[in-house]
Amino acid sequence: MVPSGFYYYPKNAFCGWHTNSDNVGKRTYLVWTEEDNKSFFRHFDSKTGNLITKYDKKGWNLKKFKVNDEKLLWHCVGSDTTRISIGFKLNNEHVLNGKLILY
Repeated sequence: MVPSGFYYYPKNAFCGWHTNSDNVGKRTYLVWTEEDNKSFFRHFDSKTGNLITKYDKKGWNLKKFKVNDEKLLWHCVGSDTTRISIGFKLNNEHVLNGKLILY
């Protein structure tokens, strides 16, 4: 895994709608929030046409999603509290026969 982002959201902050289609891969984010249900990850479900909002709980949360260039994942983040997110991307250069290579 390689770092894919470190973000600090003060109260009333957001990250607008985007796809990350120029940087495809599986993502894992460790998210810390100061308060329950006051920050979220929202995405558009292209299968159902619905907006899906996943609210964060107070403390640490784990978020996983996949970005690809064939089926865009439109998503955004909003926060009405302090929120920190630390992202990682699985880098295929570090994978051999399905096993992670540690240096």
